[in-house]
Amino acid sequence: MSDLNNPGSEVTLRRAARFFGDGGLCDRYERRGDGLIEFNDIVTWLAGQPGLTRETIMKQFVLAAKYGEFGRRRGKIDQLVDLHGFNEPTCGQYSLRPSWLKVEARPQTMRARRSTWMRWLQEQNWPVPAWLSRPAIVTDATRNSKIPIGKSKRGAPPKQAARLKAAMRAMDPARLGSMGYDEMATTFGAAASTCAKYRKEVLAANGGK
Repeated sequence: MSDLNNPGSEVTLRRAARFFGDGGLCDRYERRGDGLIEFNDIVTWLAGQPGLTRETIMKQFVLAAKYGEFGRRRGKIDQLVDLHGFNEPTCGQYSLRPSWLKVEARPQTMRARRSTWMRWLQEQNWPVPAWLSRPAIVTDATRNSKIPIGKSKRGAPPKQAARLKAAMRAMDPARLGSMGYDEMATTFGAAASTCAKYRKEVLAANGGK
């Protein structure tokens, strides 16, 4: 039996670090000023707007992916990124670009760059949340920096810390407090320990525990 069948396997842990750890894939997109945002965050915000329901938003997104609004190349959806299944027992190289069947099966877990979501929301004539349209300020030094996969620094960079806290403050405190470590890492695109640290600070500031 492959060690990928074990959620705690070395391969799974390497994937988690490569995707969500400091200096990993999500961190590198954020440093470029065009971070990867999970569709569930888009849906949660939009569902609070007049005339929009989660069901409507999900259906519109799935159809958009099916008919090429997010690009398509060799059977994969080109402008979406799938990091949710990093601990699935998949043999061989993990595909970051999802098939349409995966998008249809779990649309809320799909990720795309900020700029991609902004373009799509505008095409639907839907409102764009302020937190989506204000990416982190990126200097020439960080934009041109090369961060090898597997190399990481301790602690969150200042811009990442500000991003995490802002995203957490925008959430319902009860929902934030109930999130597990894996869910936080997937939702916020950072190491679980980093998310836990800033969740504690945000909840404490709100009078929680």
